[in-house]
Amino acid sequence: MAPKDSPSTILSVLPSSWVPYAQLIRLDKPIGFAIVYLPYLIGIIYAASIAPDALPISELLDRARIFLTGSIILRSAGCTWDDIVDQDLDRKVKRSHGRPIPRGAVSTTNAFLFTLALSALGVYNLRLLPIECSFDAIIIVVLSLIYPYLKRVTNYPQVVLGLTIAFAIIMATHSLGVDPWAYPTHFSTLSLYFSIVLLMMLYDIIYARQDTADDVKAGVKGMAVRFRHSIRSLAYVMALAITISLGIVGIASSMGLVYFVLAVGGTGCSLFTMVLLMDLNNPDSYHRCVGSAYMVTSVCILGGMAGEYAWK
Repeated sequence: MAPKDSPSTILSVLPSSWVPYAQLIRLDKPIGFAIVYLPYLIGIIYAASIAPDALPISELLDRARIFLTGSIILRSAGCTWDDIVDQDLDRKVKRSHGRPIPRGAVSTTNAFLFTLALSALGVYNLRLLPIECSFDAIIIVVLSLIYPYLKRVTNYPQVVLGLTIAFAIIMATHSLGVDPWAYPTHFSTLSLYFSIVLLMMLYDIIYARQDTADDVKAGVKGMAVRFRHSIRSLAYVMALAITISLGIVGIASSMGLVYFVLAVGGTGCSLFTMVLLMDLNNPDSYHRCVGSAYMVTSVCILGGMAGEYAWK
């Protein structure tokens, strides 16, 4: 069983030899799986709302099931890879120095083999999807491999993280046989992609604020460090840009009132409320606010597009 000092979570019911690997994939932090999965759901319902012919709900549910498995694998492999690359930096940061690799619970070799095993599962899951999705997956994997190195060389690694997570929109659309770049919806696809990129960036910037002091000392770069004295102002600008981008999606793809009320109005209310209420001196406050805002925003987008699908 897990060590006695393990937190009272799912880790406490696992065999002790499994716990370090469960910690590698952040099994005790399920919000991360949701953050990766929700853009796939948005991509599925977006494809259904712009498809020239109505897509059966059974097909949408099948893709949702496949991408649920894929999201779990992707997030697990991504976290493990990040920990392999970041282990020297993690040892210098209070929140991360106790992770399995820095503390010696998992060797770098075993972590790498674990990543390969997860990647093999991901490839196996891809067999259920059209060939276009394999090319999308290659782009996602390449961006995922690059991401952890960027915090050593640029203040904007969150841009690549956002590009990676948001590419789920493209992959999910392809999975249903819909061309996301076909005229006249290509501009709405680009706008939706941009909005999810920004949403992911906003989440990670605020989440990373807790490590700012340690990151500065350790030489870790990032937007939370770069804009540490103006986080709230940056968040307001990003919230506005996300809301406007979603509005452009609706206009470019001729969405109806339900979309604009839920996806655009709901997103704006959620994000601006988060920025207004979060206490940047209290990690519990801004973690709770940004996590809730990400979920609520995603649900608002899903609801707005689901309304369009139902109307069709």
